[in-house]
Amino acid sequence: MGNTVSLFRLALADFLDNLATFKALKKRSQASPGLPVDNPTRSFWMFPPSPIAQHCSKLPEYADFVVIGSGITGTSVAKALLDRCYYVEGHTPKLVMLEAREACSGATGRNGGHISPPLYHDYTTLREDHGDFRLAHLRELRRAAEEEGILEESQWREVETVDVFYNQEQFEKAKVKSAEAIQKYHLASDAVGCIASGAGAIHPYNFVTGILSKLLTRFFLCTNTPCTSISGPSSPEPLYTVVHAKRNSADQVGYDYLTQLPHGEREFILGGGFAQQANEGYEAMGNTDDSTYSKRVGVHLGGVLPRYFGEDNWGAEGKAVDGRWRGERRRVAQGTREGQYWSGILGISADLLPWPADLGSPSICSEYKDLVVAPPGEWIAAGYSGEGMVHAWMCGKALAEMEKLGEWFPDILRVTTGRWKKARAENLLDIFRD
Repeated sequence: MGNTVSLFRLALADFLDNLATFKALKKRSQASPGLPVDNPTRSFWMFPPSPIAQHCSKLPEYADFVVIGSGITGTSVAKALLDRCYYVEGHTPKLVMLEAREACSGATGRNGGHISPPLYHDYTTLREDHGDFRLAHLRELRRAAEEEGILEESQWREVETVDVFYNQEQFEKAKVKSAEAIQKYHLASDAVGCIASGAGAIHPYNFVTGILSKLLTRFFLCTNTPCTSISGPSSPEPLYTVVHAKRNSADQVGYDYLTQLPHGEREFILGGGFAQQANEGYEAMGNTDDSTYSKRVGVHLGGVLPRYFGEDNWGAEGKAVDGRWRGERRRVAQGTREGQYWSGILGISADLLPWPADLGSPSICSEYKDLVVAPPGEWIAAGYSGEGMVHAWMCGKALAEMEKLGEWFPDILRVTTGRWKKARAENLLDIFRD
C-alpha cells in the first residue's frame, strides 16, 4: 500500500509539474514578442557589416507596398514584387522596407547557412508537393544569386548533408552501416550510423544584403525604423499592401547542426544545444531576447565536436591565417577554437509549418469572430520552425502573388479554416515531449 501511495504521489507531482510548465509556456507563447532588443549579439556572418547595414532612405509620402523585415522573406517579397511590376506589368511600384535594427540582423543573419531539405524523417507526414517545395529552394536561391550577380559572394554551393546517430534506438532504419560512416566521415567510434542526402549551403547575410544592395535603386530601405502601428486608407478597396516578413517567438530548438565555410580558414558553424538549457530547453521557449546567449549552451557547443568526431580525429589547435581574428571579431578566449557566440530567435508555429497568409482572410475572420485581425491588404509569412532556408524564399514569392497564388504552392501550407482549428499550443507541447 505504501509503495502504491508513493507512486501515486510521484505521478501527481509529475503531472502538476507538466501542467505548470504547459501553463507557463502557453502564457509566454501568447504574449507579444515586442520590438527587437537594441543590443543584439552579433553573428559570425555580420562581420564585416554590409555597406547597407545602416542604410535609411527618405520615406515617401505614400507607398504601394510596405514590407516589414529585411531578412530572406522580406527580400524575396520585395524582389518578386519589383520584378513582377516592372517586367510583367510595365511599371515601378513604390515599395518601402522597414527594419527595426540593421539590415538582415534578425533570424536570417543568425542561422547556420544550411539549405537542408531532409525528407526521410517526415516521409509519412509530408505530401509530395511539400517535399518538392523544400527541394526547390536549392535551385531558387542559386537562380536569385545568379540573377543579381552575387553567386560568388553568397557562397552558394551544393553539399552533402549527413545526420549522424549515436543511439541505436533513434537509428532503427539505418541507411549507412556504422563502420562505413565512421570511416568516410571520420566520426567517433561509437557512432551507430548516419543518413546522407543532397543539400546546399550559403552565406545567408551576404545573400540577402547582396540582393538588397542590387535592388536599392528601385525601393526604399529604412533600417533602424521599427514599425509600431499600421494604418491605411479607409476605403472599401485597399490602396495599400503591408507584408509582415518576420519570425519571432522562441529560441533554439532541435539537434546540433554543423556546416563548414568553403574558403579562408574553413571555419565550422555549429548550432543547437536546445536541451542543454534550463528545464530541458523549455525555459528558452517564448524568449525573444537575442542580446545574450545561454552559457550552458555555450559550454556544450564549445566542447562537443571532439565527442562527435572522436578525440583521435580532432587534432591539435591550428593557427589563424591572414589575421582574420583580429579587430572586432575575436576568439572567445585565447588558445580556444571558438571564434564567435551568438543567439537567435526562431518562430515556431503550432503545427511546425510556415504560415503565409492574408491576415484579413474571410475564412479566418468568419471562424474567429473574437480574433483581432487585419483589414484587407495585410499579409504575413512566419513560423518557419527552424527550417526557414527551405521555406522562406518561396513563401515570400507566394506572398508577392497574393490572391493569385498558383498551383505550385503546396496545399499543406495554405492557411485554411481547418488548419486554424487544429493549431493549438498543447499540440506543440506534445511534439516537443515526444
